[in-house]
Parts: sequence; C-alpha cells; structure tokens
Amino acid sequence: GGAYLTKLNILISGMHCEACVGVIREDIKALPGVRACEVRVGQAEVSFDAEVTAKADLLNAIRASGSFEVRGFSTTECRCNS
Repeated sequence: GGAYLTKLNILISGMHCEACVGVIREDIKALPGVRACEVRVGQAEVSFDAEVTAKADLLNAIRASGSFEVRGFSTTECRCNS
C-alpha cells in the first residue's frame, strides 16, 4: 500500500536559531496533508499529499511565519507508506 506523496526540499534564508526552526516546523505541520516535516537552520524537507495541500500553501506558510524568505526549492514524487 501507501500513497503518492510529494517531497519538497526548501532552502530558506532568515533562519538563525532553533526558535526559527520550531516556528517554521509548527506552521508547516499545521497544514492538512503534511505527513512528515524535517526542519534545520536554512532548510526544510516536507512530505505531503499534493491532493490535499498545494506546494504554494507550504511556501506561503514559511513566508508568513516571520521574516523568512524561500530562496529555492525542488520537488520529487515518491510512493511512500503513510
């Protein structure tokens, strides 16, 4: 089994500490369809169901979290167990 998920790798500027990491992680996890979220200073990796949440929603959530800027991103489709 498993569902098709999209994995989004995002480069983020404006993150300086673990508090920034926590803010972004919580805001991303609050979106429907997000299955996994790993955030480190400067980047995030999110696995999500693209039928539930759009990539733009994830990028907008990061921008709305504070003075963070999305510098770039890449996506891959994967069949993952969820």
